[in-house]
Amino acid sequence: MKRYRIVLIFIEQIGSEAWDNWEALGIGYLASMLRQRENYVEIVKIPSIIKDCHVNEILDKKPDVVGFTLPCAFEERFKQLGSKLKEQNPQLHITCGNRYATDNANYLLTSNSWLDSVIRGEGEYTIVELVETLEEDGSLSGVLGVHYKENGKIIQNPDRPLPENLDLLPFPARDMIKDMKGEKHAWLITARGCVNKCSFCNSSFKGIQRGKVWRGRSPENIVDEMKYVINETGCTNFFIVDSSYESPGNFGKKRIQEIASEILKSNIDVNYGVYFCANTWNDNDLPLLELLRKSGLEYAFIGIEAGTEKGIELYNKKATIEDNYRILDLFRRAQLGTKVGFILWHPYLSYDELKENIEFLYKSNIGYSFRNYACMLYPYKGTAIYEQIKKDGLLIGDYDTELGHYNWKFADERLEPLKNFLCDFLDHTACFMKAASLEYKILSLINRTTNYLLRHELSTELIDRFREQVDLIYKQLNEQNHKFILSIISCFELNKSEGELSSIKKEMIMKTTELVDTLEKEEMLYIKRSIRANLIRERINVN
Repeated sequence: MKRYRIVLIFIEQIGSEAWDNWEALGIGYLASMLRQRENYVEIVKIPSIIKDCHVNEILDKKPDVVGFTLPCAFEERFKQLGSKLKEQNPQLHITCGNRYATDNANYLLTSNSWLDSVIRGEGEYTIVELVETLEEDGSLSGVLGVHYKENGKIIQNPDRPLPENLDLLPFPARDMIKDMKGEKHAWLITARGCVNKCSFCNSSFKGIQRGKVWRGRSPENIVDEMKYVINETGCTNFFIVDSSYESPGNFGKKRIQEIASEILKSNIDVNYGVYFCANTWNDNDLPLLELLRKSGLEYAFIGIEAGTEKGIELYNKKATIEDNYRILDLFRRAQLGTKVGFILWHPYLSYDELKENIEFLYKSNIGYSFRNYACMLYPYKGTAIYEQIKKDGLLIGDYDTELGHYNWKFADERLEPLKNFLCDFLDHTACFMKAASLEYKILSLINRTTNYLLRHELSTELIDRFREQVDLIYKQLNEQNHKFILSIISCFELNKSEGELSSIKKEMIMKTTELVDTLEKEEMLYIKRSIRANLIRERINVN
């Protein structure tokens, strides 16, 4: 029997260089499952602007099945590419998956005559059965987890139960790492499912597939995959994309302790980042954080999202404001880097809540980061917050297939011009863009270098001095941003003149430029000193 040839496609998002180093881990798992049964599988990354040459590139591989991973922002380019492929090869079976496809299976099949099927939920076992059935020219009626067309009708098969033992899955194919530009990063899943219920999140398939929501892999299996990635690609930098790495509860913390111990026992030299919740950490966890740091933990992305009681309730966060303050302080004392999720702008925001959030950013010393003043809520279909905004009549227009979410309006219309001004000002002014780029670069440099030096019992004097200088500059930025952002808010709230607003902008740009230039000079000075002291190795990225 002929084994089908499969092409799995990832389409880049428009206008984002970050996609150069984006790894589509889901189709990596699908590719490995299919390769286990000796199918020819190729993963193809297509640029955001689709041309005929990209269609030819795919067809030249002579696929029998083409599969798309379909995040919400890619729908228009998915339609453009899929329709052209089907037009040139009507025999192709075209399918798609991912969260957006799962939530919108019937709509996608109805609105795209060329689309043959949609895989709902976690798709490793489903795609194998789909391909096996197509190879045998059988009916898809028995394939769980598939919606498909038959004689012009859309057939909805029952959803497939969630896979229970993740250790049984093959390691995902890492084809995309080989094409990454600059420093390589591998994504890693140590568990699937999320026990939290944030109102804005659509990241997992809970409620769609039967089975235990949270499922974790064994520490040995996880570290074996790290070793596999290092051996296959040379990549030693990982980002663990579990919704919350320390979940669930006390068992979760014991588990990540075991993973860290297994990394150290295996004597592999890795750096990794994770997602953490704010509500589960306290001073008793300092020994655990120290162990995680020793094993290579570089930073944690902490989903704080709000600095007000109203915001915490709206986003259905388990953490309190006190929890948010505590985890930031804890990580500073543990000398671990933090990136913060903070959704400042939402439809129910008032001027009072806005100013309360600005005070939280200032008092928690994360107001130095300009992106925290420009992040807004993106309501995705199927989330609790989407349903609430829709019920309250605050959605604007239809689903935005280019941006990948629904747009909304403020209940207090006075906030719209302020939001538009601040987001445009902070997102598109050179000094703020440079500050954002430096923030990530310096975070990585400080934490990766510190971990390396401590692991090898080398002096941290130079990096400690550099950290002190960075903290001082960030403190100045925090103070400055607090002052200027409140002044801008006041201009809009009190309808002050354009001249006064222009004066604030000019002064903020000038002072920010000075501080950001100083930050960059301190970085270069540290690098020069470290090179002279022979403390920077080639693998620590300083470019």
